[in-house]
Amino acid sequence: MQETPKYCFYSSFIFITNAIVALLYNKYIYASCFALLFITSILHRIITNIFTNILDKIAILSVALCGLDLFLSKFSPDENRIQQIVIITTLVTTIYLYCYGYCYQKYCYDNDIDIAHKYHAFLHIFASLGHHLILLL
Repeated sequence: MQETPKYCFYSSFIFITNAIVALLYNKYIYASCFALLFITSILHRIITNIFTNILDKIAILSVALCGLDLFLSKFSPDENRIQQIVIITTLVTTIYLYCYGYCYQKYCYDNDIDIAHKYHAFLHIFASLGHHLILLL
C-alpha cells in the first residue's frame, strides 16, 4: 500500500489560527465555522469517504458564507483598497485552483497525488490568509 502525502493533514492546522483570531475579534460564529472546518478537514484526511467529504464541504461552505458576510459588512470602496484587492485575489486563486483543477485534472486534482496534495495544502494556506485579512479589515 502506498503512503499518501500528509501535506493536507498538516496544512489543515492553519485553520486553528483563523479560529483563534476570530475569537479575539469576538466573531464567535466565524470562529466556530473555522473550528468545524479544522475538525472536518482532519477527519477527512484520516477517514476518506463520501460522508467525511460531504461534512468537509459543508464546513467549507459555512466558512465561505461567514467570510463573505463579514467582508461585505466591512467593505468600503474608499478604505483599505489594497487589502480588499488581496482578499479578492485569494478568493479567485482558491476558486481557480479548486474548480479549474477539477475540470482539467490539474492542481488539487492532479493525477500525481503528491502534486495534488501540495496544491491543496497551498490552497489551505492561501484561503486562511484571505480570511485573516477579512478579520483585520
